[in-house]
Parts: sequence; structure tokens; C-alpha cells
Amino acid sequence: MTVADLFVLAAAGIAAGIVSTVAALASLVSYPVLLALGLPPLTANVTNTVSLCFAGVGAAAGSRPELAGQAARLRRLGLVVALGGATGAAILLLTPARTFEVVAPVLIGGASLVLLFQPTPAITDPGTSREGSWPRLISLFLVGVYVGYFGAAGGILLLAVLVPML
Repeated sequence: MTVADLFVLAAAGIAAGIVSTVAALASLVSYPVLLALGLPPLTANVTNTVSLCFAGVGAAAGSRPELAGQAARLRRLGLVVALGGATGAAILLLTPARTFEVVAPVLIGGASLVLLFQPTPAITDPGTSREGSWPRLISLFLVGVYVGYFGAAGGILLLAVLVPML
């Protein structure tokens, strides 16, 4: 890795952080830059996903006031997503790198369709919770699998599943 590569990575990191803060789309910057610098797709994916974990920790820390009183919900829904993430990571580790190279474009296309056709939240009684419904929990688990396997656009997919639960 050259000094120029380090400057490119630093600039991409800053840009990804800004894009992540504004629109939760850091991977649109970071993943292509890692590929452009010559990392194989699987290595770029793992590097990108690990960096997103730290971004998530920072976002959660910055959102503490908004998350106040939500501990039980975070534990319940977080467990579902974490189990999905562990499943996706296991699939990534147990399948050949070539499989990832073939599947990644399909995942990007699928995520794009989910974002394009995401449901609009229905207006319901504020006392009615839809977060425990099996379709919602399965959707959260599948987003976790996606993020554990690929990572890119995971935050947006998570929002697409969570927003209708409101």
C-alpha cells in the first residue's frame, strides 16, 4: 500500500462518514474505493462491514437521548438482528469467495428493489405494536443475515423494515 493509497482511504473514510451521517449510505463510498484500491471483493466486504460496526456504535452513542426508555425493545429486536447477522457471517465464512463475487450484485439489486418498493407505514392506533409480528421478526432476521453476509445498504434495509413497525 502506498502513501497515496493511505490518503485515498482517509479521504474515503471522511466522505463515507459524512454520507453515513446524512443518509446512512457509507458503503456507497467505502466499498467501491476498497475495490478500486485492488482489494478482492470478499476482503473489501469484510473490511467495509467491520468499519460499519464502529459507525453503528457511534450512531447508537449519539442517539442515546432518542433511545431512552427503549432498552427492552432494543434487546428484543437486537437479538433477532444479531442472530441473523451471525447466520449471514457464518454463510460468508463457509462459502467460497467466488460465491460472494457472484451473489454480491444480486444482493445490491435486491436491496435496491426493497428500497424502491418499501411499504408505507400504516396509520394505526398508537397503542398497537406491530414489532412482534412474525413477518416483521422474520424480516429483521433476514436483514441481519444480509448485513452479516454483505453489509452494504444494511442500515437502509433495516430502516425499511423498522419504519412500518412504528
